[in-house]
Amino acid sequence: MRALIAAVATTILAVCLLWAPAAFAATITTTIPTGALADDVVAAPDGATVYVMNSGDRTISVVDTATNTVRATWPLTTLPGALALSPNGSTLFVSAFDSVLFLDTTTGTIEQAVPLAASASDITVSPDGSVVYAPLYNAGTIAVLNATTGAVVRTIDPGLREGVISLTVSPDSRTLYGSLPSSRVVFEIDAATGIAGRFASVTDTPRFLVTSTDGTALYAPTERGNATSVINTATFNVVRTIPGTRAYDVAASHDGRFVAITNRGAAGGVQIIDVTTNTVVQTVAVANAYAVAFSPSGSIYASTRSGNSVVAVSFDRSPVLIDTTPPATATVGQPYSYTFSADGTPAPTFTVSSGTLPGGLTLTAGGLLSGTPTTAGAVTFTVTATNGIAPDVTTDPLTITVEAAVAAPVFTSAAPPATAIAGQSYSYTFTATGNPAPTFAVTSGTLPAGLELDAAGVLSGIPTTASSSTFTVTATNGVAPDATTEAITITVAAAPTAPTFTAATPPASVTVGQTYMYTFTATGNPAPTFAVTSGALPAGLELDAAGVLSGIPTTVSSSTFTVTATNGVAPVASTTPVTITVSPVVVPAPDRLPAPIITSPTPDQTITGSVTYSGTGTPGAYIALVTYEGEIPPQSSGPIEAAFAAADPIQVSADGTWSRIVTVTPGDYTTFAVQFLRDANWSVTGSSPASVSVTYSVTAAVVPAASTPTSPTPAVGTPNAGAPKGLAFTGSKTTGLASFGALLTAAGVALTVTTRRRRAAEPTAK
Repeated sequence: MRALIAAVATTILAVCLLWAPAAFAATITTTIPTGALADDVVAAPDGATVYVMNSGDRTISVVDTATNTVRATWPLTTLPGALALSPNGSTLFVSAFDSVLFLDTTTGTIEQAVPLAASASDITVSPDGSVVYAPLYNAGTIAVLNATTGAVVRTIDPGLREGVISLTVSPDSRTLYGSLPSSRVVFEIDAATGIAGRFASVTDTPRFLVTSTDGTALYAPTERGNATSVINTATFNVVRTIPGTRAYDVAASHDGRFVAITNRGAAGGVQIIDVTTNTVVQTVAVANAYAVAFSPSGSIYASTRSGNSVVAVSFDRSPVLIDTTPPATATVGQPYSYTFSADGTPAPTFTVSSGTLPGGLTLTAGGLLSGTPTTAGAVTFTVTATNGIAPDVTTDPLTITVEAAVAAPVFTSAAPPATAIAGQSYSYTFTATGNPAPTFAVTSGTLPAGLELDAAGVLSGIPTTASSSTFTVTATNGVAPDATTEAITITVAAAPTAPTFTAATPPASVTVGQTYMYTFTATGNPAPTFAVTSGALPAGLELDAAGVLSGIPTTVSSSTFTVTATNGVAPVASTTPVTITVSPVVVPAPDRLPAPIITSPTPDQTITGSVTYSGTGTPGAYIALVTYEGEIPPQSSGPIEAAFAAADPIQVSADGTWSRIVTVTPGDYTTFAVQFLRDANWSVTGSSPASVSVTYSVTAAVVPAASTPTSPTPAVGTPNAGAPKGLAFTGSKTTGLASFGALLTAAGVALTVTTRRRRAAEPTAK
């Protein structure tokens, strides 16, 4: 019966209420005639119907709440005692004299009549709708029925000395609460085990019970005690007593804010209790009020047993906000929907009371905020609920941020610096449009060692190894297509290092008019450049940025200077002071032979295969050829006579010409000639200055099958192990050739060791 109120309570939103002071006004709307002796009353969950049990004529009156008129009357087959509704409103349960009736609320048809062992004094349904409880007062037990099949699944025997007259169920369906009128107590029963638990004494005979919608309080009217006891379900103590006049039935509002209590006295009426304070906020004068029910709309229906009617009470209340937290974000071009809700009677309407809604959204009077946002940005506004009962209620400021429409990624920055330096920090940020914001990842290739790319697009780190790495980066945000860069290459250069000389000792002497060349070298990154930073070079010599010191000295002198290598990395490298002495040309004695002339090869000639050496000289004299790699001859000294005596030279023909074919390995060479005379004992009797040097190149040398000298002299031999490395000259394989350099000294040739040799191999004379 009245315990149905607790079952229905689980479906309401009272736990979400935003409590605020509210005004209300309860007035009788109409009195609706029903059948005889209108006893119990229950309201359908949808609020459209109220069912009134008339025990006098054994009928059910079906009241239409829209018109507050009886639209149907259903006859019963037995004397009814109490009513209860299934949570979905499809079945009306009636406790009868010796049975429980199951009525279809669509047709009023009695679908089942479940026999009981004794009369049921009350009837209630579990909030989950699975079972029906019928306390059998005279038997002292409780029948438990399957709410679908009607089968009696078990019988609970609390083991008490008297029967339970009224029963209600906790919102979680786990606990039953019963009243024992003779003992003047209310007690609890474990619904699963049927074991009675704690007891609470009340002022007098307890009647029908109801729990608050949150299950924290139990209300027990006591007819003879003229009061209603409020029991804390956690401690099971009476925490408050609300005075009344023959308090009888009780019901809880669907919003959880109020409880209505009928008082059967002529001046009692219906008390309306604020559950937050458990105080009477208004009493509606309803004579001989008997049973009471709240409809979901908030109206109160109280039966008047002696008046054969039910009274409709309009319970107008100012709005109370229930749900006012719309989603804080929306997206341009995507539907948005949210419904504000508020309790109150009449039903509140909603308006925007300050600020503006996001473009594209509207708010209906029913509280529906919906539409398709058109503009990105954050908008703040408030919403007010009104129903004509003061005060209105307004939300806190609400902000909705509208984000841009979803869009696939498009790179806006995808060209990181192409070079990096090992050991130095590197940083670059890839960027791309798109909504949601894209994340970035390397999807092919590899990054240079030491660099990483995070999801935000930051490529950073300290490269560790000189290398060249190629990779691609992809931006994704869940919207197709992804964006991928072209192949990106980053070249990591070696770390910069300061210069250090590796060659810094040029030849210390040279003769006026002779070619001079030397290359300074130094390590360092970047490659160093070279410059004279103190002193001066000998006249005729120059130092280029690559470190090549070259030229033809023009003046006898002694020059001291310093060369510095720089590359932008400190410290610079400087040589110790370098001194080059330029000597005068040795003028041959008047009785000396004139210098021979080389006519082949010609200067800067490129020769393929064997080299033909030829020229002119003094008829009958002998020609000694000196060939070396590069342009700077090696240095040598020794007794000239021994060298001339040991040589196997080329003899100048009677017509003043000479010639010989020699095979050398490919390379760049310089050759000069000296002529000398021999007496009958083959001793050298005179010599000439050196000829003008000839510089030339040899490529793809081919060794001919044989060579024939054009002069009558013997074939030219190869230099022995004692000869200076890099020299090719005519001569025989004798130990006297170890001093052949004396010939060059006598000829006024100052030899120095070159640092730019092309090959270490010695050319082979033929």
